[in-house]
Amino acid sequence: MEYSFVGNTGVKIDDSGRLVVPAQFRKQLERNGELLLVLRKNPSSDYLDIYPKSEWDKEMEIISGKLNLLNRKEYDAYMRYTATGKLLEIDKNGRILLSKDIQESIHIEGGDAYFVGATKKIAIWAKAEFENFISEDSEEAIGLDELLQEKLSNKE
Repeated sequence: MEYSFVGNTGVKIDDSGRLVVPAQFRKQLERNGELLLVLRKNPSSDYLDIYPKSEWDKEMEIISGKLNLLNRKEYDAYMRYTATGKLLEIDKNGRILLSKDIQESIHIEGGDAYFVGATKKIAIWAKAEFENFISEDSEEAIGLDELLQEKLSNKE
């Protein structure tokens, strides 16, 4: 299974906390027979990472392969990472359900959100947060663009 999630789409969250997974992402998931997802709050920013279950399993294999799970500190780090994951299923109407606490963690309760493709996973952002992040005028965007140029120009 290969994924190439790209682009972004704005969506509304209904009163029950459901969001329609945009067709551009849902079609890839359906083509691969993947309706089970793993959601995890990104630890370094206010957005959610959504992995197709098969991609989550691959990532867990990589992470566990790099850690010594017999070492207490490394095992605790692994447990902390996996414990924050939550299984989601896409319903027959192409929606996922975000609990109130998850919505609150990224400040999207009862509002607008963006699904953002990130190659092998999808991010969900609060609308205002994403628009600020993506704004070409923001200090953060300028710094990230410079970092990307630096890293890519040093490749041989």
